[in-house]
Amino acid sequence: MLVIQAAVFGLFIGGFIIFLGFFIQQRSLFVRRRLQANSRPKADLLRSQSVTKSTFLSADLVANIEKKLDLGKDSTRVKELQKRFIQAGIYNERATSIFYGFKMGLLLVLPVVVLILWRGQTGHRAMVIAVISGAVFFAGYMLPDIILDKLVKSRQNKIRAALPDTLDLMVVCVEA
Repeated sequence: MLVIQAAVFGLFIGGFIIFLGFFIQQRSLFVRRRLQANSRPKADLLRSQSVTKSTFLSADLVANIEKKLDLGKDSTRVKELQKRFIQAGIYNERATSIFYGFKMGLLLVLPVVVLILWRGQTGHRAMVIAVISGAVFFAGYMLPDIILDKLVKSRQNKIRAALPDTLDLMVVCVEA
């Protein structure tokens, strides 16, 4: 049983590391795309203009969920999240969708994993497991926000650390 728990925990940590690697990769890809934007032809002109509909969820259901959760493209919540992504150096247009998907995934999967790992417990242990499951539910909801805040603070600290050197270089260039 302990081996299974360790394997599930390892898979979760591995998935989390892969997700963070995806964001770091997307940040560097965006810079490359911006630098190469003028050198390549417009690919959008060559694509067909047909609109594909989602087959997984109906458009009405998605619109209803977006309206109830205030997740439309023009909503204040999404604009604030996009501003936080830009402050963190993440310029991917799909970042908000990935962020909310990851947030909902953690919100739903982590408590289920806790309940599966400790199934069959009764009495006092069941109450402890319920409390742990609730705490994991809350942690799953807050973890993506905490990670994003850490990325924002890290980028701000890098900019603050590089500012004196940048100003010195500007002074040298202006004096020349």
